[in-house]
Amino acid sequence: MADTSLIDLTRSGAPAGAQTVSDENGAFGGGFRLLRSFALLVALPTFLALFYYGLVATEAYVAEAKIVVRKSTYGEKGRSTDSLLSSLGVGANTGTAQDGMIVLDYIKSRSVINDVGGTERLRALYDVPTIDWLSRLDSSEPLEDIWSYWKDHVTVGLDTLSGIITLRIKAYDRNDALVLNQDVLRASEKLINHVSRRSREDTLARAKEEVDKAATDVASSRVEMLNFQQKIQSVDPVETAKTVTELLTTLSRQKVAYEAQLARTEQLGVANKPGQLDLKSRINALEEQIDKYQKQLVGHENPGSLSAQLKDFELLKLKIEFDEHIYSLARSSYEEARRQLDRQELYLAVVVPPSLPEKAAYPEIISQTLLVFVICFVLWSIMSLISASIRDSIN
Repeated sequence: MADTSLIDLTRSGAPAGAQTVSDENGAFGGGFRLLRSFALLVALPTFLALFYYGLVATEAYVAEAKIVVRKSTYGEKGRSTDSLLSSLGVGANTGTAQDGMIVLDYIKSRSVINDVGGTERLRALYDVPTIDWLSRLDSSEPLEDIWSYWKDHVTVGLDTLSGIITLRIKAYDRNDALVLNQDVLRASEKLINHVSRRSREDTLARAKEEVDKAATDVASSRVEMLNFQQKIQSVDPVETAKTVTELLTTLSRQKVAYEAQLARTEQLGVANKPGQLDLKSRINALEEQIDKYQKQLVGHENPGSLSAQLKDFELLKLKIEFDEHIYSLARSSYEEARRQLDRQELYLAVVVPPSLPEKAAYPEIISQTLLVFVICFVLWSIMSLISASIRDSIN
């Protein structure tokens, strides 16, 4: 047994207790490295965050306002019901949710920066020595970076159910937060007024185009009717047809009377007398006239007959009535659009006006420090697990 132990020790090249001591040193060294990495990657950033938020960070104030885009009640109740453009949906008011999105996008855009004073205004508010260097605006940066800084200090949200827009502006002076919030509200109201007036001007322009087109159609239809009347040499073929019908009735009565008189003479046996011949000639003349007027009235082979003229006349008359009705609707729509031009249909209503903040909203020392700790701890845990798996795979 002793010889076997000696052989094992000789093969291993080290005493039996040496491996145990090495394992203990490795475990101790691994625990020390883990503790050192925790202190470096978690404890130190957490301490620095606590130091910054507690002692260095400048206090920031938030002014909050709640607004909503409303539609004028006259825009719904006072609109002409027989307006052509209204019936076609032209010039109708947009939904308040869409208008709210317009205001929301505007407040988060670069345009609002220029409308509230531009980079000079932001430099006066955020690029001052009293603000710590991490929170301070570097006004020498390009406009894109200044815009990014603006979006970090402006929070705006839209409740799609109620249409209420919540605007929160952060500044490092309570008066600056209040005044800047009020300026943004005024700029947003100006935008809504511009959009609303532009819409009304476009509606008026389209209504004017409809009126001009309808007037041209009416004039064209009337000229076409005049040319038709000159062609047939009659102002109203309906009256002409009535006159021809009355003549046919009169001629038919005269023919019947002459035929009756001729029949009586034949019964009396005075045939071939001068009076009877005169009656026959009169009847023949009446028949020729009746046939002539009948062909003039309803001649199927005559394209200039009164029946064909009546058909064309009624079609032209119907076209004129239709064009006149369209013109009347277009005119009514134009008058309505003209009345609406100087009437505000959309306006910005302030539900909760901004007020002067009494205490600083930032920094939130505990919550922001805990956030840094959680983030660093998660990253450190992931890195430790990856490092441990790599060491296990090597060993």
